[in-house]
Amino acid sequence: MSTRPAPDSYTDEEFKHAVVVANDADGRGDLRAAMLESERRYRGAQKAATKVMVTIRLERDAVTAYRASGRGWQTRLSDDIAALARRRQARRKPTSKARRRRSGVSK
Repeated sequence: MSTRPAPDSYTDEEFKHAVVVANDADGRGDLRAAMLESERRYRGAQKAATKVMVTIRLERDAVTAYRASGRGWQTRLSDDIAALARRRQARRKPTSKARRRRSGVSK
């Protein structure tokens, strides 16, 4: 007994998102190859690793606000975090005079 739904039970919306798979030598389509090709059409390989994958927990209302801002919310969140990190780093960088004073070196 097959768990696959009957072909006439798919909705028009499901058909719109279906992937056409060509038959291979044994008569079955190579779905994995079709999916990989589909992904390649939309996004190329990363030229240089510019981002790092991390897992963090954020306040629910902060995530809700970013998601409500629409498509690209993760990029905006990343940009805001990067800007905050740059501002904090700029505040912490002592000037060359302050470094000399702290180390006891005089000019």
